[in-house]
Amino acid sequence: MSQYDIYDRIQVQLRSSAMPITPFLRGQAFGPEIIEAMGMALENVCATLGLRNKSDPLTILVAQTIIELAERGINTADQLSEAALTEIKRSGAADRSLNRAG
Repeated sequence: MSQYDIYDRIQVQLRSSAMPITPFLRGQAFGPEIIEAMGMALENVCATLGLRNKSDPLTILVAQTIIELAERGINTADQLSEAALTEIKRSGAADRSLNRAG
């Protein structure tokens, strides 16, 4: 097995570990790199907020926020994660969701 084969396997594992954003896309077209970055951002933000259920209204809001940010030109997982967390915190949605759960 060459070093390139190992690299390809690692890349596939990284891609498959990200939470898929595609169920939340409503016909929007993005390139595969952006879709991957959005999926990684969705996973990062959901992990930060303790979200595990894809049908949770806050998870849906997070996904929609990430998609809107990507449409505005933010295109790395780190930037999308940071901007989405800022937007969600600014809206107060995370606090309302946590209060409802507790």
